[in-house]
Amino acid sequence: MTDSHIAASSIPTLLTPKEAAVLLRISKASLYRLVDSRVVPFHRVGRGLRFADEDIKAYLASSRVESVRR
Repeated sequence: MTDSHIAASSIPTLLTPKEAAVLLRISKASLYRLVDSRVVPFHRVGRGLRFADEDIKAYLASSRVESVRR
């Protein structure tokens, strides 16, 4: 199979650091701290970073804290 036959659905939507920070509603500096501590998965593209949309959504889901019912 050649590169031209890769299904579009198998290619993740990649976000820039600015886009990922906006999605998470945090600063870029906070996002880079999460990257440095390897809390958020990322891809290296050249010297830059990109974040898969699914990874950001999974991070949000995994960091959810349930409320305590009384």
